[in-house]
Amino acid sequence: MKSDAKSFIGQNMKPDIKPGIRPDIKLNMKLNMKLNMRSNAEICFDWANAVLMIIICFITFYPLYVILVISLNEPLDALMGGLYFFPRKISLISYEYFFHDSELINALIVTVSRTILGTAASVLFTAMFSYGVSKTIYSEGNIYYC
Repeated sequence: MKSDAKSFIGQNMKPDIKPGIRPDIKLNMKLNMKLNMRSNAEICFDWANAVLMIIICFITFYPLYVILVISLNEPLDALMGGLYFFPRKISLISYEYFFHDSELINALIVTVSRTILGTAASVLFTAMFSYGVSKTIYSEGNIYYC
């Protein structure tokens, strides 16, 4: 009995796999290669989509970049125009003027506070309305009672 158990545990439990790729895996690889092959139309669509997205990003971010370039240039030199990619004379005079003017700082504070308070109020009222609409005890058919 011991010899049978030893031979069963030791020898016969080893799988009989030869080195290399198993035939069923090789078949699956061939099927996956056929399934993953893309047509020319799909490849052209991907390229056109990428080019379109790059153009949209450029159209979106270029005006912001021009404003940054103009703000980093000397104000009198910026009035001459022709600033598209790099400032001619780098200066922080525009930023000094902005931070020393109390009316502009006040406008910045009002803008930021209105943005924060408006967003918070909008989220609060939307959540309250959504809760009321989601509960069936507040509705009578298509009419909602508050």
